[in-house]
Amino acid sequence: MEKYDLLSDLSIVILSYDKKSWLKKSINYWSKFNVDLIVIDGSNEKLVNINKLNTNDSCRIRYFHVLGSYYQRLLFASKISLKKYILMSCDDEIHLIQGVLESIRFLEKNTNFVASIGRCLKISIDSKNKLKEEIIYKRFEKVNKIVNVEDKTKRIFGYFDEFICASYYSVIRSDLWKKNLNLICNLQLSSPYIYERLIELSNISQGRIFIHNKITWIRNGIIPPQIKSRSKSIYWWLKNNKLSHEHAAILNSIKKITNLKTKEHAIFDHIFKEKKLSLWKRSRLFLMDFKILVKINKLIKKLFSVNQLSKKTTLLKQSGYLKLSEINEINNFFKTN
Repeated sequence: MEKYDLLSDLSIVILSYDKKSWLKKSINYWSKFNVDLIVIDGSNEKLVNINKLNTNDSCRIRYFHVLGSYYQRLLFASKISLKKYILMSCDDEIHLIQGVLESIRFLEKNTNFVASIGRCLKISIDSKNKLKEEIIYKRFEKVNKIVNVEDKTKRIFGYFDEFICASYYSVIRSDLWKKNLNLICNLQLSSPYIYERLIELSNISQGRIFIHNKITWIRNGIIPPQIKSRSKSIYWWLKNNKLSHEHAAILNSIKKITNLKTKEHAIFDHIFKEKKLSLWKRSRLFLMDFKILVKINKLIKKLFSVNQLSKKTTLLKQSGYLKLSEINEINNFFKTN
């Protein structure tokens, strides 16, 4: 376990809701490593016999059954004692350990950076319920040019140009993470999608973020998020004049979060007045090189529909891109029933 020693400084926070089978897979997967695993479960039914899923004495599992919204549970998580670093991980997605370790190593050596993540691969379905290749991924070098610059003003304005989900599911310094959540998750907002944007903005305004080229995060877009208020989109929120008090609160929060000079606040006033802000669009700039994505997605996307483990292994080997160690990590995730 010596090569995983850095993981002892990492807390994994999983927020789960009514995905019991996926949650069990996630707990079993993470328990193989010496991490501090925290599960905040908002399901109606509490998960029982959780310790039986722990395969490793060096992994500490803390399970909390907390009924409430996603961001109420996130606020709850911010009050818990954490290790030096924290990683948000969904109950139905995978973080490859080698990519996570790469992020921790980088942050250990570069104290002026607040977060780090690797490349991302998303598997999803189209409107006809068929597995599809994603075309929304951009070259991760482009993202680095925005989140990795030293000038805070350039990072923030780059972020407002196009929403960049670069730190929300990254390895991030836990003191910063807790501070940002306590500031944002106490706000009362009608749309759940605003919180994520504000948390991302908080992270990016307080320090640089580094994206390395290891595949780290595999997203499961086949199963939709369990959000009860999905109809309350960002567009709905921004254009709803009845929510002007929330708009004003967010505007003030953005100014506090970014801590820019007063003369630079005018851009935010204009953005909200004109209601033209690509920050609030549903489109995302992800971190996967599209050429690589096309190469392997036809094979890897079948992971979530192929039952036999041997078939999954064969598919991944055929890709010719993922390393054997990465293939084994993904297989470990699917071993739990």
